[in-house]
Amino acid sequence: NILRFIRYTNSSAISEVQAEPITRPSHLARSEIAFYDTAMIISPTGEINVAEIARRHELDILAHAQDSPQQPGLFVITDRREFREDEEPDAGERYLRALFQTAASTGVNMEVIRVPSPYDIPGAVTDANRNPDAHGILLPVPLSLELIKDIAQRKAKSDEIIGSIDPSKDVDGLLSVNLPATSEAASDVQRAVEQELGINEAALRVHVHGGHGHVGKGIVRHQEAKGHWVTTSDKTTPQGLTRVLFSNADVIHSATGAAESVTSRFFYQPNAVSGRKILINIGRGNRQSDGKLAGDFHPSTIEMAQQWGWSYTNRGLAVGKLATLLVMRRTVAARDLHPTFEERIPRLSAAHLLA
Repeated sequence: NILRFIRYTNSSAISEVQAEPITRPSHLARSEIAFYDTAMIISPTGEINVAEIARRHELDILAHAQDSPQQPGLFVITDRREFREDEEPDAGERYLRALFQTAASTGVNMEVIRVPSPYDIPGAVTDANRNPDAHGILLPVPLSLELIKDIAQRKAKSDEIIGSIDPSKDVDGLLSVNLPATSEAASDVQRAVEQELGINEAALRVHVHGGHGHVGKGIVRHQEAKGHWVTTSDKTTPQGLTRVLFSNADVIHSATGAAESVTSRFFYQPNAVSGRKILINIGRGNRQSDGKLAGDFHPSTIEMAQQWGWSYTNRGLAVGKLATLLVMRRTVAARDLHPTFEERIPRLSAAHLLA
């Protein structure tokens, strides 16, 4: 399929990569962003309002959490130390605090179980698997297994620890049988934008940059299940081929975690980039200039998106906030799969009680 996008001028190497002109569906034709109704998913500049999407999730989760007298329970098991209030939190601690805030706003009881080392995690997971109050189990990754020098052995140990989670309680989607919450969050953003723009194309061209990572693989699997045509790239993909894939995609998910690495040079200019695009940032990393967290998209890419009337997410943590909400939604759903004995009693009819 890639061959229809590229032209080889040398049999042994790609000496030139050129995008072929593609007739785009009418609903993807370039147009000025005018006025939007009360949904407010897309701003006049094209930025996607993920906070609005998250707010809708939050209200829905809270309503479902209150459907039962049993409060949904999320157990987070980690070997990370607890930070003091006056300390600058690292990325892992920020994620835990974000989970706490989301749990509080959605009616989920979250408990953090801290263990001395990663080797104590399987025992704590086993206890949580058996605990009826633990409806969801989450392990902040990557696990701190730096003492294992061999990379293959380190990965095997990490997979072994993660594999001890009960699949029905794996609310973050760490197991291969489940979809990562961040992958689902990115697809939720895409679906909201499609609805806002009136896009009902059965098969879109979706490109996943960082498609070989855990989250990227989840996005690929989810998009393929929806019938979209999916391509992938990563930081090792030749620049010419990357430009072809970026330029010809209708939707681009970037999940490399390399801060501001996706520049405007990833796209052909100007004629091959015309047309509606949806740019969704998932990855986040530390900028080399000041060490602050930033998303994958470089400011030049955002400027291009605004110039061409594309829809985009700009903040690196936007999709991450939605992912924490989906963790809570899955925790509530897991509680509903395992009702308590007291909850099952009212469901019995009088005939059953008299029998």
